[in-house]
Amino acid sequence: MAGYRRILVALDFSESNARTAALAAEWAAAFGGQLLLASVVPLSGEREAEVRAAMETFAVPGGAELVESRTVVKALSPDLGLLQLAH
Repeated sequence: MAGYRRILVALDFSESNARTAALAAEWAAAFGGQLLLASVVPLSGEREAEVRAAMETFAVPGGAELVESRTVVKALSPDLGLLQLAH
């Protein structure tokens, strides 16, 4: 079935992330895809260790086996970091 094979899930570790990740997992399962979890930190590296730790322990409700990668990117802004990953 054609569809979404790689779904980029941007995380900021807010309360809504669990529901967002669960929905992305549903889509990945339906289309035989994989999840790419990502978070962006400032170029200065501020909070990088904290974000990396949160990324490693972030649980995807109903879709742990669908996670292909967990990435933390340094960028000028979240949108630029996510755009870099999307390319």
